[in-house]
Amino acid sequence: MSDSFVKDSTHFIERLETLNLQPGDMLVSFDVVYLFTMVPVKEALEYIRQIFPEDITALFRLVLTTTYLQWNNTFYEQADRFTMEKENNGKLAYLDELVNRKSDGSLGHTVYCKVTHTDRYFNKNLNHYPAQKQAILKTLIHRANHIWEASLLDQKLRHLGQALKYNGYKSQEIKRALHSRKTAPETPQPPPVGFASLPYIKTVTDRIGLLKRHNIRTFFKTHTTAANLNKIS
Repeated sequence: MSDSFVKDSTHFIERLETLNLQPGDMLVSFDVVYLFTMVPVKEALEYIRQIFPEDITALFRLVLTTTYLQWNNTFYEQADRFTMEKENNGKLAYLDELVNRKSDGSLGHTVYCKVTHTDRYFNKNLNHYPAQKQAILKTLIHRANHIWEASLLDQKLRHLGQALKYNGYKSQEIKRALHSRKTAPETPQPPPVGFASLPYIKTVTDRIGLLKRHNIRTFFKTHTTAANLNKIS
């Protein structure tokens, strides 16, 4: 395995904490287009032509050979490609992290948020299965615990708690999600004997427990999705 290999954000932070910058060092990130072997477009299109109809081949050719975009009813083509991003005021965004240079040469790290970020998340009042909403809590808290520096973590978790309240989540369920990371792993359960997919109806589907008692795992889905809006209309 290469020394430059990074598995995920957690692995990146582990590598980051072992580094110490020297005077004159600079933080930069490179466009991966220029770091990895690229699929030869001409040969790929020839292979596609052999197995797909001409209209599909034409669509692939358009996607693979052009960089057009439309704005204000006018078409443009991207001509410049940015291959390197330099640190700005000692900070550099990488993956979903913001790396910052410290005065002693060590590197700090926080969650990277765009300037347009407004703390809006999946609202608790939406008509979706509760497990989806709980997953939002767990994901955000897990992300904070693994990316923010220990010295800033409490401050971040307080801010995250306020943001979740703004999105309709109750204080009790936020506290429960915060403390769940300290609990012991769940006891392994026997594999289910079957599966059932049910439409999710708020306050009705939540009460279904008969299938669970028979070790049948249930999956819930909403009535209306983007895929079937045309059918409904």
